[in-house]
Amino acid sequence: KRLRFHEWGPIDKPVILLVHGFPGSGDHAKLISQTPYWNSFRLISMDRPGYGDSDLQKKITPIIFAQQIQEFLIAQQIEKFSIISV
Repeated sequence: KRLRFHEWGPIDKPVILLVHGFPGSGDHAKLISQTPYWNSFRLISMDRPGYGDSDLQKKITPIIFAQQIQEFLIAQQIEKFSIISV
């Protein structure tokens, strides 16, 4: 299983995690770059399973997907974040 994550912004700023809607991909987060606050946060998004560059996972559930996101956040040592989801 491979999830593609995208990151923009300074690594030392507060983290915003964007989970895209249907259809879509993590690249849609680039639209936020138009905000005048762009340099005040670190934006992370991912291609959901089966979208963009992420592998299709036939037996994925919302709980499994949440665990995969949690694994990524732990690996990145991110303990606090805000989330945007559609």
